[in-house]
Amino acid sequence: MVTKLLACILKIESLNNYLKIPAIKSLNEEYRLLKREIKSRRSKLKSLYLKHLFIIEIIDPDIEDLKLEESIRNLFSDLGYKANRPKIKRDLDVIAKLNENIIGIEVKNSKGIEENELFQGIKYTARHRRAGIEMHPLIIWNNSKSGQRFDQYRIIDAENHKYGILTTDELLKGYLKVKEGKMTVCLFNTIIKQIGLIKFSNSTIKRMESSEVVKTGRRDSASI
Repeated sequence: MVTKLLACILKIESLNNYLKIPAIKSLNEEYRLLKREIKSRRSKLKSLYLKHLFIIEIIDPDIEDLKLEESIRNLFSDLGYKANRPKIKRDLDVIAKLNENIIGIEVKNSKGIEENELFQGIKYTARHRRAGIEMHPLIIWNNSKSGQRFDQYRIIDAENHKYGILTTDELLKGYLKVKEGKMTVCLFNTIIKQIGLIKFSNSTIKRMESSEVVKTGRRDSASI
């Protein structure tokens, strides 16, 4: 025990002697500063990962319903929307507002999606409309449990009844394109407020960028 303690003291003494050499002292100080900086950056990186955890959660086949709704709210909030869950139980799952544009979102998290589930968004937005609040109905479906897509009948229903439908993986695609600078939040909002099947494909973005829709906010089918 005494021998180990003596060796430790000698090691510290040797280090102190090393630090008397200017070149070693200077580099050692730089090293210590870099260690602190790396620790700080690691902490910030961890915080950012946690903040953006929703990009994993919204396409998770095992996510619970309420957690999925929360993750979708977080995604819209990160884009600058004011996204909230209504206080009334029999209401929309998410209301997302960007400037004067309001989207009433119904979130679905099942393997399949029934026709009556799709019309819930219309029913709830109609109630808000009667109260004088205009909002665009939108159905967001986490289809990762089955890998299925909206069939042609669901798409036609959405077009006929003037509401939008999209999957969470398509929503994520649109979000990432905004973050990558491939489109603006304004264009994202214009596309997501279309009726029918919503797609964030490059052809849709290009078409919408040059379209009068961007200028007027007129709603047309986004299906391609």
